[in-house]
Amino acid sequence: MAENLVLQIKEIRDHLTRGDFANEAQVSRSVVMRLLDTLGWDVWNPKVVSPEFSIERRKVDYALCHPPSKPSVFIEVKDVGKANAKGEDQLFDYCFRQGIPLAVLTDGRSWGFFFPAGQGSYQERRFATVDLVDDDSAESAERISRYLAFETVRAGEAHRRAYDDYYAFRQQSEAIASFEAVWAELLREPPQILKDWFCENVERKSGVRPDLPRVEDFIRGQGSEADAVHDIQTSATPSSGHSRTVKISAVPTKQTQNAKSRQGKEYLFIFRGQTERFRNGRDLLVGVFERLLQEEELFYEKLEPRLKGRKRQYLAHGPYALYPSNPNLVKTQAAPLSGGWWLGTNSSTPQKRNQIQIACQVADIKFGKDLIVKLGE
Repeated sequence: MAENLVLQIKEIRDHLTRGDFANEAQVSRSVVMRLLDTLGWDVWNPKVVSPEFSIERRKVDYALCHPPSKPSVFIEVKDVGKANAKGEDQLFDYCFRQGIPLAVLTDGRSWGFFFPAGQGSYQERRFATVDLVDDDSAESAERISRYLAFETVRAGEAHRRAYDDYYAFRQQSEAIASFEAVWAELLREPPQILKDWFCENVERKSGVRPDLPRVEDFIRGQGSEADAVHDIQTSATPSSGHSRTVKISAVPTKQTQNAKSRQGKEYLFIFRGQTERFRNGRDLLVGVFERLLQEEELFYEKLEPRLKGRKRQYLAHGPYALYPSNPNLVKTQAAPLSGGWWLGTNSSTPQKRNQIQIACQVADIKFGKDLIVKLGE
């Protein structure tokens, strides 16, 4: 099955790349049914794969049933690019009414896997994401079959995997959320091993061993900067919703001011006459996005399909969805945004500028007039 599934995904990717699927019906027939058939489901038996499954005068696009007529997985299908928050609302409403342990929202290209019984917002219960265009076909096949292969559902293994993966994802997200605070604490009171390591490496590079008090002052200065950044990120990331007005401005330390004067670089944006300054391009990009969110309530939902690269997505629900093939990048290159969204920031300055221009188009803001940015110029 594995080789055939990879082949099917490659062919579907070609269709998606060409824009062949014009509506939800085509996605259902030519993507979802095709993959379910390859995954071992009896797609012609309505008691096993039940389309338009009725739930109290409502309907979910597909119910995968085992035993027959007893739903185990719900799949909600949308037009390409329309697997958004509205689709999540529908899907979770269906799941709560039926007590379904595993749910999938797909537009043919993006496949989001949810654990409905989990805690937090809908986005926080999405524990896995697959992109049939950007992700490696073999990896996509492995991930989809992990949760949707008939034999894994029949044996109850799919539900156990969803449970395990959801809680592993949640624990990692909680750990990542504390990185900045722990790092700032480490720099405020640097342990001897850190000071020794720093002295040794400075001596190796310069041939001169620095005075310990100077090293301590320098490291603690970095801690002050980390504190400022942590405070900015915390205040800019409300736990849920978009109702809070967010204003981000970097608090430059003496060291960052000195570095800026040495390098002659500025990171700022001017939005309708109001200037916001930042320490680097990453913080600037986050600041612009959070500011534009105030102009358009569904800004991130509309922007997400516009920021998908050839092999990855730059805006997603959950940090690991940004780097599915390289989770290590999450530690340094995933920035939290409002409403449970995350932004991938390992992009070049021209890429960041292009992303801001796209964001302005989505928010109906004139780039270069309403919004002016300086990315290190």
